[in-house]
Amino acid sequence: WPRQMASSNGLCRYGARIDCCWGWTRRSWGHCQPLCQHGCKHGDCIGPNKCKCHPGFTGKTCNQAEQQDYVNPPIWDSLPPLFVPMDHPAVGVPSEDLNECGLKPRPCKHRCMNTYGSYKCYCLNGYMLQPDGTCG
Repeated sequence: WPRQMASSNGLCRYGARIDCCWGWTRRSWGHCQPLCQHGCKHGDCIGPNKCKCHPGFTGKTCNQAEQQDYVNPPIWDSLPPLFVPMDHPAVGVPSEDLNECGLKPRPCKHRCMNTYGSYKCYCLNGYMLQPDGTCG
């Protein structure tokens, strides 16, 4: 197995040969940079398939906006109606879709699917979604 060299960024020793470790690519001789297979849309690749998101973004590839400030109505009339759960009052329209599934506390106890303007909760096998949104 290749051995990662101490105090090096992505350099591994393969027997007598030194090269970039798995998940890294050569930038210049002796310098490797990490590879993020799916990219880091609003962030930086800091390790193999590991993104560090810029402020305001989240998700494995930094492609989801964290909770945004809401804008006031000129565009309200041009958008389809949004379903907003009772505990998330609409103060306007999000400038980008808010990923409610990423909020803390989590809106769903089991599984959550983000939809534009809202979210849906799903239960694990053997459980049923109750009217109050819990799984029983």
